[in-house]
Amino acid sequence: QLIEDFRETGAFPSRGDMIETIRGSGLSMVFGDTALFSLLMSLGEYPVPGYEISHYPLLLAGWLGLFFTALNLLPVGQLDGGHVVYALFGPAVHRVVARVTTLLLILSGSLGWIVESVPLLEASYGPNGEALALAGWAALLAVYLLRFFEGDWKAVVLGLPVMAGLVGAVVLFVPGLAASVGYSGWLLWSGLILFLIRMDHPPVLVHEPLTPGRVALGWVCIVIFALCFSIQPILVV
Repeated sequence: QLIEDFRETGAFPSRGDMIETIRGSGLSMVFGDTALFSLLMSLGEYPVPGYEISHYPLLLAGWLGLFFTALNLLPVGQLDGGHVVYALFGPAVHRVVARVTTLLLILSGSLGWIVESVPLLEASYGPNGEALALAGWAALLAVYLLRFFEGDWKAVVLGLPVMAGLVGAVVLFVPGLAASVGYSGWLLWSGLILFLIRMDHPPVLVHEPLTPGRVALGWVCIVIFALCFSIQPILVV
């Protein structure tokens, strides 16, 4: 059907339409759009959408290169993105940016977990599966927040219902937004940030002002991150 549609229209179906078409028909991998990849695809005669990238090894290699570049440029800890923010703006700004970034990843991961995993477990195990998925998510969120707030249980007790309420409100009242920005894979990555990479950048021993060239290079790195990042990098539907 995809080939027939392409022959008739000369273009691939939209990403959203194709996800709905293939959902439930077997496992398929859909790669997220990024600004840079979309720009490069637009230069060709037949832009290849994300759900077809896996059939083109060179395109897949290029997409993966952009994806891992974006991961490395996340502005947290000692990732290259963290080095850039620390060097350009100092430790105070880095501390705030790293925490906001980590919270956004946890939020996106939570939305993805509710949208993707809860219906799957509910279909397999009924109401018990839904309860298990929600309980598991709440427990994981509590562990993450405990690490995020550096062991402050009072902050966790306050933050957990706020995060749960925000996630629940988005899923219930803006389901389209939840489906568009939710990605459960960020729960894994935010866990790596909290427990391995760490959010904060260690203090440096030598301080010296950046040259104009290095400042410009730092801003180029920020732009590259924005061009390569996808909020839903790899969906399995």
